[in-house]
Amino acid sequence: MNKTREILSKYPTDRQQLLNILHEIQNSRPQNYITENDMQMVAEYFNTTKASIYGVVTYYSLLSIKPRGRHIIRICKSPVCHVEGLPALIDELKKELRIEKVGATTDDKHFTLEYSECLGKCAQAPGMLIDEDFFGFLTPGKISGILDLYRNKNENHDK
Repeated sequence: MNKTREILSKYPTDRQQLLNILHEIQNSRPQNYITENDMQMVAEYFNTTKASIYGVVTYYSLLSIKPRGRHIIRICKSPVCHVEGLPALIDELKKELRIEKVGATTDDKHFTLEYSECLGKCAQAPGMLIDEDFFGFLTPGKISGILDLYRNKNENHDK
């Protein structure tokens, strides 16, 4: 059975389940994104248009229609994080990941660096998420060690 159809079959055709379904579909793909075909199947499942599903997918920053890395790094760009050292963190992340800009994916497809409007952890600013894991009170010196945790996960996963 197609993976998307398998995911859809687990849920009732209740529009309140739409975000859960879209997240599960995205998380089922190694490149963390939702394809055109996925959106079409979801639209048919909910008896709506593909355009309405596309609108939902593109509205939420945690969802993507473009392939990304295995691990998604979301760096908070709130004013609080900015004041607490965001520019230096971004510079360090770009250097460590060997990418030129936020929004890019590493050549090995292990990481994508994205902005987030706010992670809701201002008391621990500056902060970032890697997948579902939050890291706060960040300094440029902590970045390499944190990324190594996920690089090691990739090495163990690829063996």
